[in-house]
Amino acid sequence: MLRMRVVALVFVLLVLCAACTGDADKALIEAAKKGDAALVREQLDGGADVNAHDETGLTALMATKTGDTTVVQMLLDAGADVHADRYSATTLMEIVAKGDTTVVQMLLDAGADVHAKDRDNRTALVYAADKGFKDVVRMLLDAGADVHVSATSGWTPLVYAAYGGDTTLVRMLLDAGADVRVRARNRRTVLMIAAERGNSDVVRMLKEAGAEE
Repeated sequence: MLRMRVVALVFVLLVLCAACTGDADKALIEAAKKGDAALVREQLDGGADVNAHDETGLTALMATKTGDTTVVQMLLDAGADVHADRYSATTLMEIVAKGDTTVVQMLLDAGADVHAKDRDNRTALVYAADKGFKDVVRMLLDAGADVHVSATSGWTPLVYAAYGGDTTLVRMLLDAGADVRVRARNRRTVLMIAAERGNSDVVRMLKEAGAEE
């Protein structure tokens, strides 16, 4: 009887310990969201898993506030995985989508893969071009990102830029060697897409670069 009680007590303690660990992980992610460096340090020192995901798939590193280099560095120093993903979107993609140039550079310096693709075959460069984040696009290109990468839709970074109408971004991608002859899955060319959007300056640039309908 005593042995059974001891076994039961050990089981309860293990369950409680697991619950505490889960709470610590959640607290770490919430602290990262708020930019509370002191609380982040407290949770890390208390044994929180720096690579734990919350119910939405976020890790603490993904959840950091824009420009919060202090917390980002703390998490990286604690072993945060720059290759972790959320529904196939990598940490780099999540940060790129915020337009956070400083943290993007920190992730690149930490070894983040610019060639990684999500379930739709999009890379971080596609995310940046889609959002129109020129500075991030420049950083990713400088880091070796493939300017020719095509999402499952057939859209390349140039197509996203042409759709958005940002001539500076279009020029940047053209100068990086983007293919003006690319076609989306529905056979529309980048020139057609720019014209449909009424982006006349982009249309002119594409034609000068050799684009055809």
